[in-house]
Amino acid sequence: GIANEELTPLMAMQLGQAGAYVLTKEKEHKPTIMVGCDTRISGDMLANALMAGACSVGANCVYVGIMPTPAVAYLTQKYKVDAGVVISASHNGIKFFDGNGYKLPDKLEDEIEWLIRNHMPDVKFPTGTAVGKVKYRTDAREEYINHAIQSVAVALDGMKIVVDCAEGASYYT
Repeated sequence: GIANEELTPLMAMQLGQAGAYVLTKEKEHKPTIMVGCDTRISGDMLANALMAGACSVGANCVYVGIMPTPAVAYLTQKYKVDAGVVISASHNGIKFFDGNGYKLPDKLEDEIEWLIRNHMPDVKFPTGTAVGKVKYRTDAREEYINHAIQSVAVALDGMKIVVDCAEGASYYT
């Protein structure tokens, strides 16, 4: 949806709360969620709202900043975090990944939606030291770049290659 119309900071916060709860409720440790966004000006606003929601239910967040969707999926699995989230116009809003970097099954997406529509019944909101924290990982994009380079088993020496990233999240990587 359009930022500040259908996709508001309140909706992002609720998605952070419900998503963190659904994706991590069966873990016996403090869960961690990786968050990235695209280059839209609303990306930071929505990412921070989402992370505030996740932290309010006791999850920690790792913010990797502007990152293409496949990078967040890869880094979610590489860093062994419990879930990943991308705020992306190309996915019409907010996309969740499980701890292996895969799209969530419809059943889990339905559970997240149900929690939001029903005002988070049974979701606990911890206080004090049980509240989650946000860690910023500006080095994560280098990890993804190295992975992408190693994934191409072809020598590109001497070639001239033009890439138009259309000011998208891949502009750096």
